[in-house]
Order: sequence, then C-alpha cells, then structure tokens
Amino acid sequence: MPDVTAVRTGKLEQLYVDANGNVRIALGREEAANALGMSLRHFQRHVQPHIRTVYSGQLRLYAIKELERWLDENATVGGQTGKG
Repeated sequence: MPDVTAVRTGKLEQLYVDANGNVRIALGREEAANALGMSLRHFQRHVQPHIRTVYSGQLRLYAIKELERWLDENATVGGQTGKG
C-alpha cells in the first residue's frame, strides 16, 4: 500500500498525495483510520457506520470529503456537540 502524505495548499484545504505524486480523493480503510488519527478497530466501530462507503469488489474506499464531514459533525466546542 503506498504511503499517503497530507499536504496543505495555499487555500488550507488538505490534499492527499501518494508516493507517486498522485492526488487521492479517497482512502482505504486503514488509510482513513490513520488520517483521522485513530486505530482501525475504533474507525470500524465508531466512524465507518456513519459515513458513505464506495464498494468495488472487496475494496472499500472512503472519500476524504466524507471523512471531513464526519469530523465537522462530531466536533465539539466547549463540551457542546457540533450538531447544535
């Protein structure tokens, strides 16, 4: 599996670039868990059920925008959920 690196652009949005310099718009399950800074098991139990998944044979892909949406919806400010 290629190494995926997060790169900040001038617009402060994150792009994910693999070892070959290809921009990624979706990540595999382990990559998605790593991008969120959590274990694969935690991702599978607490995140995966709440995000849209692209199925292609045995491959599962998670759009980076979908991961960012989950983060925004589950973020808290002063102990209050972002869901209002």
